[in-house]
Amino acid sequence: TGLWTTNTEQTGVASGATTNEFLQFGDSSSIPLQTLQDQFRVVQKSCGRFPNVILTNIDVAIALGRHSDFTSRVAGSGSSAEPAVVTTSQMERVLWAGTGVDGKIHVAQGIYNNAKEGETVNLADIFGPHILIAYVDPNANPTFDKVRTTAFANFTHSTFSGMTPTGHTIKSWRDNNPEGTWRAVEDEFDVVKTMDEAGVFLKNARIL
Repeated sequence: TGLWTTNTEQTGVASGATTNEFLQFGDSSSIPLQTLQDQFRVVQKSCGRFPNVILTNIDVAIALGRHSDFTSRVAGSGSSAEPAVVTTSQMERVLWAGTGVDGKIHVAQGIYNNAKEGETVNLADIFGPHILIAYVDPNANPTFDKVRTTAFANFTHSTFSGMTPTGHTIKSWRDNNPEGTWRAVEDEFDVVKTMDEAGVFLKNARIL
């Protein structure tokens, strides 16, 4: 949060949504399809490109897949015993229908241990229950082209000693080990935000 500031950050709430707020998507009264598509237009009017990427976590993706905004358009109404659920690819078709954009939903699955050394392991999501809507140029390479419109892109540290143009460091050395010569290849990349106007952040899209 706090990284995408040009387009006003939206906050999910349990009830009584007002300006710059929305009902969290685990609520049956929420309207995720309209909420997300409204923010599509915010990004488009800000950077001139229609967003083509949604990044979220597993809990939010599950809530969206169970929501009637999508199930009613794809899989029917289901039943209380076996409620309808749609896939991310089906949600993509609904969200970007009629726009001419081949949009993608990316579901972050990374976890980490946030316990201190010696404490009981406590695994948590790296990406919380939020949503980033963005336009990302799939062909952007800011190492060579710094003028493309894109929310973020991969940078390569091409000035490091031994770095190849593709962003790899190749190291070679010998030691007393009978296996002789050792070689190691390292990747030196950073994913960097490059254009604030090309993204909007929806915080707390679902609270468990």
